[in-house]
This record gives sequence, C-alpha cells and structure tokens, in this order.
Amino acid sequence: MTAPEYPGGEEGLLKLLAQNARYPSQAHIAKNVGRAIMQVTIDAEGRVRDIKAAHTDSPYFEKEGARVLRLMTRWKPAEINGSPVSSTYLFPFTFQMRGADGNELPLPKDHLTEVHEKLLADAPHQPVYLAEEIVIVGLGVVKAR
Repeated sequence: MTAPEYPGGEEGLLKLLAQNARYPSQAHIAKNVGRAIMQVTIDAEGRVRDIKAAHTDSPYFEKEGARVLRLMTRWKPAEINGSPVSSTYLFPFTFQMRGADGNELPLPKDHLTEVHEKLLADAPHQPVYLAEEIVIVGLGVVKAR
C-alpha cells in the first residue's frame, strides 16, 4: 500500500496550507480559539472530494479549513497492490490566539484521536492518513468597525 502524494510532497502541501490559511475575522474579533479537523477524500483519480469537518469548535474554523483545502490540486492517489484507490485524509487545523496578557488562550479538548479511530472503525478497508497539524495564530485583537 502506498499513501496518496500531493505534488511537491508533504513540503509542498504544508507550504500551500501555511501560505493560504487565515484566522477568520469573526473568530478573531470574538477571541475564539479551537480546532477544525477536516476530512477529505482523495479519489482513485487523485481528485479532492467530499471536504467536510469531522469535528469543529466553530463554523468559522470549518469554513476556513474547507476554503484552504479547496485550493489543493490533483494528488497522486493511494495504491493497493499497484491499483489506485480512494483514501481519506484528515487535516487538523488549530486556531490559536494570545490574550491581552501575552499568554495563549486555552484550547478546547483535542478530538483528533477519537475522529481517527472512528474513521478506521467505520471504513476498515479504506486507507486513512493524517496530515501534520496546521496552526494558525491570531496576533492581537482586531477592533470591530
């Protein structure tokens, strides 16, 4: 079995996500912190399909995660015994912010392990892969106009 591969490999994927992910302005103003664990299907042709939140602490985080993931181009699909197959990829986005005292605001519980285990149990024959955590940091507090 071989994992799906993004053009430019993991480095290319992380570069795309890092350069394009933004802290949602509504969440920033409200000082919301949290996570969005986004689930994506990479089909047997390498197309990105079915982008959805497997878990989210805010609809703003889900919307931003989906927006950034829609920027991905076609992948080299996963293979089993030399044949391309669909696979599931999880992308954990963490939205972190510092408070007025300079300390990071506390994050809600991380559900990544639970989500990963549930996917493996629900579809044991479809490969599930996990991307590196993408951390988006909100600096300061934006004033509402």
